[in-house]
Amino acid sequence: MIKIIGFYNMSDFYKEVCMCCGQQTLKKRFSFKTTDTYICKNSCIFSVPKINTNKLYTPEYFKNYYEELVNEQTKMHQKVIPFLKKYLKTGSVLDYGCGIGTFLLNLEKESFKNNVGIDVSEYSISIAESKSSMSNFSTNRDFLETKKFDCISFIDSVAHIEDINNLLSKLIKDNLIENGIVLIRTPNINSLYVWYARVIGYFLPKRFLGSLFFVPNRLFLFNKKSIELFLEKHGLMIEEYYIEPEYKKISSNFSNGNYIKSMLVDFFRITIPSILNKNNSITLIARLKK
Repeated sequence: MIKIIGFYNMSDFYKEVCMCCGQQTLKKRFSFKTTDTYICKNSCIFSVPKINTNKLYTPEYFKNYYEELVNEQTKMHQKVIPFLKKYLKTGSVLDYGCGIGTFLLNLEKESFKNNVGIDVSEYSISIAESKSSMSNFSTNRDFLETKKFDCISFIDSVAHIEDINNLLSKLIKDNLIENGIVLIRTPNINSLYVWYARVIGYFLPKRFLGSLFFVPNRLFLFNKKSIELFLEKHGLMIEEYYIEPEYKKISSNFSNGNYIKSMLVDFFRITIPSILNKNNSITLIARLKK
Protein backbone atom coordinates (compact mmCIF):
# COMPACT_ATOMS: atom_id res chain seq x y z
CA MET A 1 0.00 0.00 0.00
CA ILE A 2 1.37 3.42 -0.98
CA LYS A 3 0.85 6.10 1.59
CA ILE A 4 0.43 9.72 0.51
CA ILE A 5 2.18 11.99 2.98
CA GLY A 6 2.11 15.33 1.23
CA PHE A 7 1.64 17.33 -1.94
CA TYR A 8 3.76 19.82 -3.85
CA ASN A 9 2.59 21.37 -7.13
CA MET A 10 2.58 18.73 -9.91
CA SER A 11 4.22 16.03 -7.81
CA ASP A 12 3.06 13.92 -4.88
CA PHE A 13 5.40 12.74 -2.17
CA TYR A 14 5.26 9.04 -1.41
CA LYS A 15 6.91 6.78 1.08
CA GLU A 16 7.44 3.17 0.07
CA VAL A 17 10.26 0.76 -0.71
CA CYS A 18 12.34 2.12 -3.58
CA MET A 19 12.54 -0.28 -6.53
CA CYS A 20 16.22 0.60 -7.00
CA CYS A 21 17.94 0.79 -3.63
CA GLY A 22 15.33 -1.23 -1.72
CA GLN A 23 15.17 1.34 1.09
CA GLN A 24 12.04 3.02 2.41
CA THR A 25 12.67 6.57 1.28
CA LEU A 26 10.83 9.77 0.51
CA LYS A 27 10.21 10.16 -3.21
CA LYS A 28 8.71 12.70 -5.52
CA ARG A 29 6.20 11.44 -8.06
CA PHE A 30 5.72 12.81 -11.55
CA SER A 31 2.62 11.37 -13.19
CA PHE A 32 2.62 10.99 -16.98
CA LYS A 33 0.16 9.39 -19.36
CA THR A 34 2.28 6.24 -19.75
CA THR A 35 4.12 6.03 -16.42
CA ASP A 36 4.52 7.33 -12.89
CA THR A 37 8.12 8.39 -12.31
CA TYR A 38 9.64 8.53 -8.81
CA ILE A 39 12.80 10.23 -7.54
CA CYS A 40 14.30 8.67 -4.41
CA LYS A 41 16.39 10.64 -1.91
CA ASN A 42 19.21 8.14 -2.62
CA SER A 43 19.40 9.46 -6.20
CA CYS A 44 17.34 6.60 -7.62
CA ILE A 45 14.92 7.32 -10.47
CA PHE A 46 12.41 4.69 -11.53
CA SER A 47 9.15 4.58 -13.45
CA VAL A 48 6.13 2.35 -12.97
CA PRO A 49 4.54 1.90 -16.42
CA LYS A 50 0.82 2.12 -17.09
CA ILE A 51 1.24 0.35 -20.43
CA ASN A 52 2.81 -2.86 -21.69
CA THR A 53 6.30 -1.54 -22.45
CA ASN A 54 7.24 -4.68 -24.41
CA LYS A 55 4.99 -3.39 -27.20
CA LEU A 56 7.31 -0.39 -27.63
CA TYR A 57 10.05 -2.58 -29.09
CA THR A 58 8.80 -2.86 -32.63
CA PRO A 59 10.88 -3.72 -35.72
CA GLU A 60 11.10 0.04 -36.39
CA TYR A 61 12.65 0.56 -32.94
CA PHE A 62 15.39 -1.96 -33.64
CA LYS A 63 15.98 -0.58 -37.13
CA ASN A 64 16.43 2.95 -35.79
CA TYR A 65 18.42 2.22 -32.63
CA TYR A 66 20.33 -0.93 -33.60
CA GLU A 67 20.56 -1.71 -37.30
CA GLU A 68 21.36 1.87 -38.29
CA LEU A 69 23.86 2.22 -35.43
CA VAL A 70 25.86 -1.00 -35.87
CA ASN A 71 29.11 0.87 -36.53
CA GLU A 72 28.62 3.10 -33.48
CA GLN A 73 27.76 0.06 -31.36
CA THR A 74 30.88 -1.76 -32.54
CA LYS A 75 33.05 1.22 -31.57
CA MET A 76 31.44 1.21 -28.14
CA HIS A 77 32.02 -2.56 -27.82
CA GLN A 78 35.69 -2.04 -28.70
CA LYS A 79 35.98 -0.28 -25.35
CA VAL A 80 33.60 -2.51 -23.36
CA ILE A 81 35.20 -5.82 -24.43
CA PRO A 82 38.78 -4.97 -23.29
CA PHE A 83 37.24 -3.77 -20.03
CA LEU A 84 35.51 -7.16 -19.68
CA LYS A 85 38.68 -9.05 -20.58
CA LYS A 86 40.50 -7.51 -17.64
CA TYR A 87 38.33 -9.83 -15.53
CA LEU A 88 37.47 -12.62 -17.98
CA LYS A 89 39.89 -13.58 -20.76
CA THR A 90 37.43 -15.97 -22.39
CA GLY A 91 34.34 -17.95 -21.47
CA SER A 92 30.57 -17.84 -21.96
CA VAL A 93 28.33 -14.78 -21.79
CA LEU A 94 24.58 -14.42 -21.32
CA ASP A 95 23.62 -11.09 -22.90
CA TYR A 96 20.20 -10.09 -21.61
CA GLY A 97 18.49 -7.56 -23.86
CA CYS A 98 20.81 -8.52 -26.70
CA GLY A 99 19.04 -6.55 -29.44
CA ILE A 100 20.29 -7.73 -32.83
CA GLY A 101 23.20 -9.60 -31.25
CA THR A 102 26.03 -7.20 -32.09
CA PHE A 103 27.74 -7.51 -28.70
CA LEU A 104 27.87 -11.30 -28.79
CA LEU A 105 28.99 -11.21 -32.42
CA ASN A 106 31.93 -9.02 -31.42
CA LEU A 107 32.66 -11.27 -28.42
CA GLU A 108 32.85 -14.29 -30.72
CA LYS A 109 35.82 -12.64 -32.44
CA GLU A 110 37.53 -12.64 -29.03
CA SER A 111 37.05 -16.41 -28.54
CA PHE A 112 34.04 -16.19 -26.22
CA LYS A 113 31.94 -19.29 -26.91
CA ASN A 114 28.66 -20.93 -25.87
CA ASN A 115 27.02 -17.53 -25.55
CA VAL A 116 23.30 -16.87 -25.34
CA GLY A 117 21.32 -13.73 -26.13
CA ILE A 118 17.81 -13.04 -24.82
CA ASP A 119 15.53 -10.27 -26.08
CA VAL A 120 11.82 -9.48 -26.06
CA SER A 121 11.63 -9.01 -29.83
CA GLU A 122 11.24 -11.88 -32.29
CA TYR A 123 12.37 -9.48 -35.00
CA SER A 124 15.66 -8.62 -33.27
CA ILE A 125 16.32 -12.27 -32.45
CA SER A 126 15.82 -13.23 -36.10
CA ILE A 127 18.43 -10.62 -37.12
CA ALA A 128 20.85 -11.91 -34.46
CA GLU A 129 20.42 -15.52 -35.57
CA SER A 130 21.12 -14.56 -39.18
CA LYS A 131 24.45 -12.99 -38.19
CA SER A 132 25.84 -15.62 -35.82
CA SER A 133 26.28 -19.38 -35.98
CA MET A 134 28.21 -19.61 -32.69
CA SER A 135 25.71 -18.08 -30.23
CA ASN A 136 22.12 -19.05 -29.42
CA PHE A 137 19.26 -16.56 -29.21
CA SER A 138 15.74 -16.66 -27.82
CA THR A 139 12.82 -14.50 -26.72
CA ASN A 140 12.01 -16.95 -23.92
CA ARG A 141 14.01 -16.74 -20.69
CA ASP A 142 12.95 -20.33 -19.90
CA PHE A 143 15.29 -21.27 -22.75
CA LEU A 144 18.12 -20.71 -20.26
CA GLU A 145 16.96 -23.43 -17.83
CA THR A 146 19.96 -23.90 -15.51
CA LYS A 147 22.73 -23.15 -18.01
CA LYS A 148 25.66 -21.52 -16.28
CA PHE A 149 27.64 -18.58 -17.65
CA ASP A 150 30.91 -16.90 -16.74
CA CYS A 151 29.33 -13.49 -17.29
CA ILE A 152 25.84 -12.00 -17.44
CA SER A 153 25.74 -8.76 -19.39
CA PHE A 154 23.20 -5.97 -19.74
CA ILE A 155 24.42 -3.65 -22.49
CA ASP A 156 22.06 -0.67 -22.51
CA SER A 157 19.18 -2.94 -21.47
CA VAL A 158 18.91 -2.93 -17.67
CA ALA A 159 17.03 0.40 -17.75
CA HIS A 160 14.30 -1.10 -19.95
CA ILE A 161 13.38 -4.20 -17.92
CA GLU A 162 10.31 -3.73 -15.73
CA ASP A 163 10.90 -6.77 -13.49
CA ILE A 164 14.67 -6.27 -13.29
CA ASN A 165 14.81 -7.04 -9.56
CA ASN A 166 13.21 -10.49 -9.82
CA LEU A 167 15.03 -11.18 -13.06
CA LEU A 168 18.49 -10.30 -11.79
CA SER A 169 18.04 -12.34 -8.61
CA LYS A 170 16.92 -15.36 -10.64
CA LEU A 171 19.73 -15.05 -13.19
CA ILE A 172 22.37 -14.78 -10.48
CA LYS A 173 20.96 -17.79 -8.66
CA ASP A 174 20.32 -20.04 -11.66
CA ASN A 175 22.67 -18.95 -14.42
CA LEU A 176 25.85 -17.36 -13.03
CA ILE A 177 28.83 -19.54 -12.13
CA GLU A 178 30.41 -19.20 -8.73
CA ASN A 179 32.57 -16.07 -8.74
CA GLY A 180 31.09 -15.09 -12.12
CA ILE A 181 30.81 -11.45 -13.12
CA VAL A 182 28.00 -9.09 -14.08
CA LEU A 183 28.68 -6.50 -16.79
CA ILE A 184 26.33 -3.52 -17.03
CA ARG A 185 26.29 -0.51 -19.32
CA THR A 186 23.45 1.94 -18.68
CA PRO A 187 22.65 5.69 -18.71
CA ASN A 188 24.32 7.76 -16.01
CA ILE A 189 22.14 10.63 -14.74
CA ASN A 190 23.87 13.12 -12.46
CA SER A 191 22.27 15.42 -9.88
CA LEU A 192 22.58 18.53 -12.07
CA TYR A 193 20.52 16.84 -14.79
CA VAL A 194 17.82 15.85 -12.29
CA TRP A 195 17.75 19.37 -10.83
CA TYR A 196 17.40 20.82 -14.34
CA ALA A 197 14.60 18.40 -15.26
CA ARG A 198 12.64 19.25 -12.12
CA VAL A 199 13.04 23.02 -12.59
CA ILE A 200 12.20 22.99 -16.29
CA GLY A 201 9.14 20.85 -15.54
CA TYR A 202 7.47 23.86 -13.91
CA PHE A 203 7.68 25.95 -17.07
CA LEU A 204 7.27 23.60 -20.01
CA PRO A 205 4.61 21.02 -21.02
CA LYS A 206 4.58 17.75 -19.14
CA ARG A 207 5.46 15.75 -22.26
CA PHE A 208 8.70 17.76 -22.39
CA LEU A 209 9.57 16.72 -18.84
CA GLY A 210 8.69 13.14 -19.75
CA SER A 211 11.24 13.24 -22.57
CA LEU A 212 13.94 14.30 -20.09
CA PHE A 213 13.09 11.23 -18.00
CA PHE A 214 13.00 9.08 -21.18
CA VAL A 215 9.50 7.78 -20.46
CA PRO A 216 8.15 5.31 -21.22
CA ASN A 217 11.20 3.44 -22.62
CA ARG A 218 13.69 3.73 -19.77
CA LEU A 219 12.23 2.59 -16.48
CA PHE A 220 15.40 2.93 -14.35
CA LEU A 221 17.88 5.82 -14.46
CA PHE A 222 21.00 5.34 -12.37
CA ASN A 223 24.11 7.18 -11.30
CA LYS A 224 27.15 5.79 -9.47
CA LYS A 225 25.48 6.02 -6.04
CA SER A 226 22.10 4.57 -6.97
CA ILE A 227 23.41 1.69 -9.08
CA GLU A 228 25.81 0.77 -6.28
CA LEU A 229 22.85 0.58 -3.88
CA PHE A 230 20.82 -1.36 -6.45
CA LEU A 231 23.58 -3.95 -6.92
CA GLU A 232 24.27 -4.15 -3.19
CA LYS A 233 20.63 -5.14 -2.69
CA HIS A 234 21.35 -8.16 -4.93
CA GLY A 235 24.55 -9.07 -3.08
CA LEU A 236 26.80 -7.58 -5.77
CA MET A 237 29.77 -5.27 -5.34
CA ILE A 238 31.23 -3.04 -8.05
CA GLU A 239 34.79 -4.04 -8.96
CA GLU A 240 35.44 -1.23 -11.43
CA TYR A 241 33.53 1.28 -13.55
CA TYR A 242 34.01 4.07 -16.06
CA ILE A 243 31.76 6.84 -17.34
CA GLU A 244 31.65 8.37 -20.83
CA PRO A 245 29.27 10.08 -23.27
CA GLU A 246 26.60 7.84 -24.76
CA TYR A 247 27.37 6.84 -28.35
CA LYS A 248 23.93 7.59 -29.81
CA LYS A 249 22.29 10.99 -30.17
CA ILE A 250 18.85 11.87 -28.85
CA SER A 251 16.53 12.37 -31.81
CA SER A 252 14.65 15.58 -32.42
CA ASN A 253 10.96 14.74 -32.78
CA PHE A 254 9.14 17.78 -31.42
CA SER A 255 9.42 20.09 -34.40
CA ASN A 256 6.23 19.43 -36.40
CA GLY A 257 7.76 21.45 -39.23
CA ASN A 258 8.29 24.61 -37.13
CA TYR A 259 12.02 25.37 -37.40
CA ILE A 260 12.18 28.04 -34.68
CA LYS A 261 10.18 25.91 -32.25
CA SER A 262 12.38 22.92 -33.08
CA MET A 263 15.55 24.88 -32.31
CA LEU A 264 14.20 26.07 -28.97
CA VAL A 265 12.95 22.63 -27.96
CA ASP A 266 16.24 20.97 -28.91
CA PHE A 267 18.16 23.64 -26.98
CA PHE A 268 16.27 22.91 -23.75
CA ARG A 269 15.78 19.17 -24.32
CA ILE A 270 19.15 18.17 -25.80
CA THR A 271 21.81 20.92 -25.71
CA ILE A 272 21.55 22.00 -22.08
CA PRO A 273 21.18 18.43 -20.69
CA SER A 274 24.22 17.30 -22.71
CA ILE A 275 26.27 20.10 -21.13
CA LEU A 276 25.05 19.41 -17.60
CA ASN A 277 25.39 15.62 -17.94
CA LYS A 278 28.18 15.10 -20.48
CA ASN A 279 29.30 11.68 -19.23
CA ASN A 280 25.84 10.16 -19.48
CA SER A 281 26.76 6.46 -19.61
CA ILE A 282 28.27 4.21 -16.94
CA THR A 283 29.88 0.80 -17.57
CA LEU A 284 30.76 -1.47 -14.65
CA ILE A 285 31.88 -4.92 -13.58
CA ALA A 286 30.33 -6.41 -10.43
CA ARG A 287 30.74 -9.66 -8.48
CA LEU A 288 28.90 -11.35 -5.68
CA LYS A 289 30.21 -10.34 -2.29
CA LYS A 290 32.21 -13.03 -0.56
